[in-house]
Amino acid sequence: MTPHSPRATARLNAGTAAFRAGDYPRARREFERALALARAQLGPDHPQTLRTLSDLGAACAALGDHEASRAAHEAALAGRRRIIGGAHHDVGVSLHNLGAAYAAQFRAVFTKLGARPGILFDPFFLQGVAGNPALNQDDHMHPNAAGVAIEVARIKPLVEKLLDRKK
Repeated sequence: MTPHSPRATARLNAGTAAFRAGDYPRARREFERALALARAQLGPDHPQTLRTLSDLGAACAALGDHEASRAAHEAALAGRRRIIGGAHHDVGVSLHNLGAAYAAQFRAVFTKLGARPGILFDPFFLQGVAGNPALNQDDHMHPNAAGVAIEVARIKPLVEKLLDRKK
């Protein structure tokens, strides 16, 4: 296996620098160029190619292109599973990234639906409760009485609007 591609590495580094600087369009372009070089010079299943796919997925996610993000992360996961199997840190990273891509797509769909006229929408009714140990039961998943009170206060205006529509 070829150890690495200096040209692809240079593009990958440029993409990483752009990503860290918040220049996501440039990062995506650099990652796409790095990916083309890595595929051509190293092959589709080389670790550098797969890392570049993962980085491209992150740039696409930052730009709101959730479909491209998901596709890149799926390809990285499939490649990593082919070459290193399932029980490896890099496969876990790919699974995490793919889960984040699916979650972003899910949120985007409901946020778009929630913006439609006449739709009552709360993007996350557990806001301020989830992850707060003082507001959750011992299972760390379900709210306790104080957490439920916050949830009820949060969604009560929406429920009242819905009930007013039925009058």
